[in-house]
Amino acid sequence: MSDDKANAEAEAFLRSQEMDKIENYSARGRAHQRVPQDELGKLWIAAFRTMVENPTDVEARRREQDLSSEFRLRGGGPPYAEVKDLVDRFCSSAIERLEQDPEAMERVRDSLEADFAEFWSQRKRKN
Repeated sequence: MSDDKANAEAEAFLRSQEMDKIENYSARGRAHQRVPQDELGKLWIAAFRTMVENPTDVEARRREQDLSSEFRLRGGGPPYAEVKDLVDRFCSSAIERLEQDPEAMERVRDSLEADFAEFWSQRKRKN
């Protein structure tokens, strides 16, 4: 598979994952639908900060994903530029944890491979 094709498949996979999160949030009733845009941004920043400070907190991750999904449903995206330092810290911390724990890295790789295999299988069935 060429690099361009691999990149296109990876991007399609990530978009599909994002759509699944949006669909899940919508199915649960769009709890943040009536929140004004500026307040939505403040809520997302707080949720992202909590997620970065507590990376194993599943509820914090879900809250960030729900707020992010609301942004996407409104045609935009979360204000990542406003929390660049937190994004950098989150990514660095995740990489560091995975580098220090080879078993965790293996679990992440296995999970991603399974998710991608399912995605690829569904795409092939649709074509």
